[in-house]
Amino acid sequence: MAQHALALWTSEVISDALDDHYSHDLETVEKRIQTHISRLKALKGHVISKELVEDDIITLKHFLVLSQNQCRPQLRAGKVDF
Repeated sequence: MAQHALALWTSEVISDALDDHYSHDLETVEKRIQTHISRLKALKGHVISKELVEDDIITLKHFLVLSQNQCRPQLRAGKVDF
């Protein structure tokens, strides 16, 4: 039951972070994800297996990096003549 609750909680955080991302609010995305990661680290080994929590933390960190990269200005390559 605790495992299911953790999965639901993490999916809600990701859903809210996606809304923030689509609103181009990277600051809130970062804050939301980092806060959830901190809470998961506090839970690790207490309520749920360490491995499950670590999997969520890894997924959240990857999501954060993707969101940060997506919000950065993109460099456009010009035409290259050989």
